[in-house]
Amino acid sequence: MVIEWLEFRVDPAVRSQFLHHDRQIWTTALSTCPGYHSKEVWQDHTDPRRIVMVIRWQSRDQWKAIDPLWLETLETQFRAAVGEHYTLETVREFSL
Repeated sequence: MVIEWLEFRVDPAVRSQFLHHDRQIWTTALSTCPGYHSKEVWQDHTDPRRIVMVIRWQSRDQWKAIDPLWLETLETQFRAAVGEHYTLETVREFSL
């Protein structure tokens, strides 16, 4: 099991839109990938701009085998839906 840890800074005015489109675009697409296990989205209630995503993969090889061009296409769709109101601040990887 491998954890992909993503921390975002999101404008609170678009937080619900960000979360909606994340489910519709990212979660839907990633769930079709070999090795995808699950995803959790955590909102920091002491800082409404901070959102943490924890994505579980069965193996690092399966996670890293995802086509980067496909990921870029998804990011383009997501950014078109949400706009420039967020930044990806932290990317981390954890394993058992």
